[in-house]
Amino acid sequence: MNKYGNLISRVTSLAEKFGFSRPKKNTLIKGLDVVKIKKLFDSFELDKALAEIFSFIDSCNEFVQSNELWLGKSDVKDKLYELLLSIRNVTILLSPFIPDTAVKVSELLKFKISFDGLDKSLTVRHVKKSDPLFKKLEFFEEEKDDKINKDKSVGIVKMSEIKFEDWEKLDLRVGLIKSVDDIPDADKLYKLSVDLGKELGVRIIVSGLKEHYKPKELLNNKFVFITNLLAKKLKGISSHGMILAASSDNHSKVVLLRPDKDIAVGSRIS
Repeated sequence: MNKYGNLISRVTSLAEKFGFSRPKKNTLIKGLDVVKIKKLFDSFELDKALAEIFSFIDSCNEFVQSNELWLGKSDVKDKLYELLLSIRNVTILLSPFIPDTAVKVSELLKFKISFDGLDKSLTVRHVKKSDPLFKKLEFFEEEKDDKINKDKSVGIVKMSEIKFEDWEKLDLRVGLIKSVDDIPDADKLYKLSVDLGKELGVRIIVSGLKEHYKPKELLNNKFVFITNLLAKKLKGISSHGMILAASSDNHSKVVLLRPDKDIAVGSRIS
């Protein structure tokens, strides 16, 4: 949700500063297929629906960055209108998952939370910068030993515990890398085509392994993947998963987790 909150914070801040106005034709941002998302909701494929929504949120954040809207160029008001419209639409779509936050955003942008409102224009005339919508979750807490700190500050890191139900949310599978491709202008990234078995099929996964593995060391080998992460765009490529690895503290050494050769592709790690 951090990307969603970040988008709202950036856009409302810019809208407060520069204002916004409805363009003659809404063609600036594409990618939110409302019809497709509604069908996914109807078939209870909620993970896929969320992946579509957050992929579009990524596109909106990239739109802000690539157009340098903070410079206040001549068409900034048109672009900010479309971004506010996009925020309205994704908020409506996300409202079943984050009802309280959706209400806050609807009050900020003056719209009703209803799927019937997805094709309507904005009615709000002025926008103020949004307050932070989400609190940052700390997964680690730091404790300090006073005796040790007399001579030198030493942080003792204690990892917070999770419930078994949280672990069960992860979908870990054995996958076979079918192809390894370079990505233009990406010094650290590979584009991997990964076979995850009959149930999940073949997926594209972008991974920062270029400094640690050569393509031939990855190709036609089995590794462990997280398969139920929300899709994320990296260098314009939508990545649908993550490969598991162990690394040194400074990430100078990275080692991939490899299952036994006899385990079948698509097998679940439990």
